[in-house]
Amino acid sequence: MGKKRTQGFWSGEVWGRRKQLLKDPALWVSLVLACVTGLIAPFIPLGALYVQDLANYALLYAALSFGAAIAGAGIALGVPGDKRVRRWSNLKPQGSRYSAFQNLLFTFAWSAMIQIGLVLVSFLAIAFGTGFAVIPLGVAFSDAWFHYFVVYLAFWLWWYALFELSAVVRIFMQVAGAIVKENVLNVDEGGKEESATGGGPEAKKSLILPHD
Repeated sequence: MGKKRTQGFWSGEVWGRRKQLLKDPALWVSLVLACVTGLIAPFIPLGALYVQDLANYALLYAALSFGAAIAGAGIALGVPGDKRVRRWSNLKPQGSRYSAFQNLLFTFAWSAMIQIGLVLVSFLAIAFGTGFAVIPLGVAFSDAWFHYFVVYLAFWLWWYALFELSAVVRIFMQVAGAIVKENVLNVDEGGKEESATGGGPEAKKSLILPHD
């Protein structure tokens, strides 16, 4: 009997969460902000900025954000402790195929992938857009529709990457808050809540909630 094929990141983690990702407000808010940015860009210094200069800023930003995402994943794996990680790994939100800990790590991994996407777009912008302005004033959409499309796509990715970075920061605080709450409630790393009055231990679920 052949071994069951292990699903990869895109086929297993991303595709399995496609509905959740498509319902994420950050995806659509960043799209709206990209359109607004593209519309006002010709009337502000951003529009006259050279493509390679904007791409260099994006590369610096993506590098910092990628580092934050990887550091967050390392903290999530190391700080809670082995027993707490095992408990969180066995806790599945209702109706979900992924555990709370899988969702936690996916947040960091997805943010890192978005930053990698921003790096790739920046490299392509430098390779094919060097010497051109981002959106110069007076250029009609019909005369440079492909340029407009690429710039709007880059703006969307920029805003989406920013929202994903903010999600990483929020997760930092949620993990820290969950650990503090468990310690306050005397939830040991074995997953039990010790009674303050000396009674028997009571099973206690992790404080990493489904919406975290």
